[in-house]
Amino acid sequence: MIRLRLSLGFLCATTLLSACSEREAILEGQAGTPFSIAAEDGRDVPRAAVRLAECEGTPGGCSSYCTDTPDACAVLSPDACQLALVDSGSPFTMLAQGDSWSVERACLEVRASPGLASSEDSSDPDAVARLRFKDAPVLYAPTSADEWGWEVGDERAQMQHTPVVIGGNLMSEFAVKFRDEAPAPAGTVDISFAKTFPGTEDELASAGSVYLKLQYPSRLSGGQLDDQCGFDGTNCNLPELSLSTGQFVSLLKPHRMAMDVCVAPPPCTMHYDHVASAFDEAPTCRASPSRVSNEACVSADDPARGGRNATMVVATGIPGAALVADSAALILGPLDLLPACADLTAPIPDDVRACVVTSAGAFALPGWPRHEGLTVLQVRAFGVVGGNSDAKGPGACDRLQQRLRGLLSQCIETLVNDSPWAPPVLPEQRVDTGVTVVGEVAYAPGASSPDPDRWIRTIVLPPDLPFVNFSRRDSGTDAAQVDGFLGTALLEETELVLDYTEDLRPPGLRIKCLRPGGGSCLSVPACEASSSTTSGQSAVGSVSCCHGLPQPLLASIVRPDGDQLEPSPRIEDRCCTALGPALRDSLVDDYGACAGQPRL
Repeated sequence: MIRLRLSLGFLCATTLLSACSEREAILEGQAGTPFSIAAEDGRDVPRAAVRLAECEGTPGGCSSYCTDTPDACAVLSPDACQLALVDSGSPFTMLAQGDSWSVERACLEVRASPGLASSEDSSDPDAVARLRFKDAPVLYAPTSADEWGWEVGDERAQMQHTPVVIGGNLMSEFAVKFRDEAPAPAGTVDISFAKTFPGTEDELASAGSVYLKLQYPSRLSGGQLDDQCGFDGTNCNLPELSLSTGQFVSLLKPHRMAMDVCVAPPPCTMHYDHVASAFDEAPTCRASPSRVSNEACVSADDPARGGRNATMVVATGIPGAALVADSAALILGPLDLLPACADLTAPIPDDVRACVVTSAGAFALPGWPRHEGLTVLQVRAFGVVGGNSDAKGPGACDRLQQRLRGLLSQCIETLVNDSPWAPPVLPEQRVDTGVTVVGEVAYAPGASSPDPDRWIRTIVLPPDLPFVNFSRRDSGTDAAQVDGFLGTALLEETELVLDYTEDLRPPGLRIKCLRPGGGSCLSVPACEASSSTTSGQSAVGSVSCCHGLPQPLLASIVRPDGDQLEPSPRIEDRCCTALGPALRDSLVDDYGACAGQPRL
């Protein structure tokens, strides 16, 4: 990628004395309303539809899509829709145009793209315009420039070209929500943009949304005014591009979300054992990776078999996840000693954190040349935790383990009290924070050992790649050195909100699992007492305390003893929001227990 040298002396002599004025992009259309865009298996990354040089453009959908180079599409398919990659990791909102560089405030109209997931050649009547960004800060780049590509994807499918990138500098003005849930069209994810994300903290936590603040010092990184990007003797000037002060401030500004992550934590979820036929045995809660055995969980912070701490940037344009090779070796051990996934047979030892899929991987992002011959791994899971309040707090895996201990206490207290319960906060257990784990959080039903097919696809990037170098430098001093990137692994069967608009809290992620109990996602919001209580004591919990508990336990406290419901209101009725769709529907049909309660 041709990079910017950020030198402000000749651009804005008064910048250090007072901030330059900056306009915000204007959002028109269906703000806050979700629409479906392509994110199919094998291509994963979210891609909307656009018509270049159109704003307030043609009504109706797309006659077809062109995913060839921008130059080829202009000649061969001038009437086809093209693609816009939604990538929180890109510093710029970019548009391919002509043969020169410029920075302007422009109008960009975004369309749905559900049909792209199944066919590029067929018409897509649902690809209608949904949003319009006016006064958006855009970097116009040549359609064909040295060391610059518009490709996106990996080796699993033919690369596509995306002549538009909706990048972090534009996304950082909004709350951007992704939701992957049936009955949306197959291979799509719903997306929405809003100036603020609605709901109070209590309402969001009760709905299962986990708030995760950024890594300490809890602020967006990247695009600082005093950044310098010349490294290895490379010139970072954009040729023939002169930036005015207003253009500079708009184009480059903090946008990166760096998170504390526990890489490859062992699987561990809560299980509820109700032994109906053994009258001398009481129901119990236990923490285990398996439903069919009493095997105890390996601690997330176990030195030999547990996870490893990392700093990872949220980058929705990256399929699955990515680790930088030098960090991957520290986290997972020498990569050449990792087993091949194809050679693993059950039972797989629980100290296997990752395996190698191929050494012939490929990776492409707009603005960077394609890279090939890369190692691709399956990594068992990624646990994302909220940032520390200072620079000396415990590591991500320690905090994940503390929250899992707190979740086990929640389970036991809820079982004893037949109602959601908030245990006390103790040094060894936390219930006042949230965590999210994606990947293999529990063994598959009926299984008693790991299954690498359920792990997270992770590409290994050499540290000398320009993309990695730029990303590490662009994060500046507002985050630890970047170890990797969290991409579409965060989008599968979840609702993910990149909330840049927080007023009362620092910017951060909001995420909840949409298929709780499925074994591939665990979201546990902070569990708070429903009323004030003495410090160090347990108390009746709020609805947020339902989330993360075993589905059968929730069903047992929601379901009435007979055919009649107890008088309302019952706080346990509101635990219906923590139930997966199939179990919830059965409770509605058989008992009427969740009728009228909101869904996940």
